[in-house]
Amino acid sequence: MVSTVSTLTSGIENSTNGLERLTMTVQEKFVKYKDDLNALTETMDKYRYLLDQGNNSSKLPDEYKIESFKVNGCQSNVYLVPKYNNNTIDFMGYSDAAFTNGLVAIIVNIFSGATTLEIRDTDTSKMIEGLQLPNILTPSRRNGAFNMFKKIKDYAR
Repeated sequence: MVSTVSTLTSGIENSTNGLERLTMTVQEKFVKYKDDLNALTETMDKYRYLLDQGNNSSKLPDEYKIESFKVNGCQSNVYLVPKYNNNTIDFMGYSDAAFTNGLVAIIVNIFSGATTLEIRDTDTSKMIEGLQLPNILTPSRRNGAFNMFKKIKDYAR
């Protein structure tokens, strides 16, 4: 199954880089991750997938690991950093927990390049369910994931 996880991880990287990533909507990126996670039937494969996402994500420079970018209510230290462009927002993120860093990488990827309106109009509760986070995460990590989505939406206000 590890090869399946690696294949799916590579597919995300390839489908979300460059121009294609910029032209994909929040919904399209969400569906890609949802489909990848649904293709993995074993919980351990889903964990590996999240770990792979974190391991393949860009590193956040230390200068951004400050209180104003910190996500409250997470078990680990999580930072989400917006970069406002004309009508869109790009995000960088980091967690000091490998597993959580994978979730951060997915959230950052899904919302980067989106307009503030697109982010505000996203039903993050349905997204959390669609990514199977209630089945994959412990209750305290689910709360942290909810807070990550909330912070993204707060940046779009």
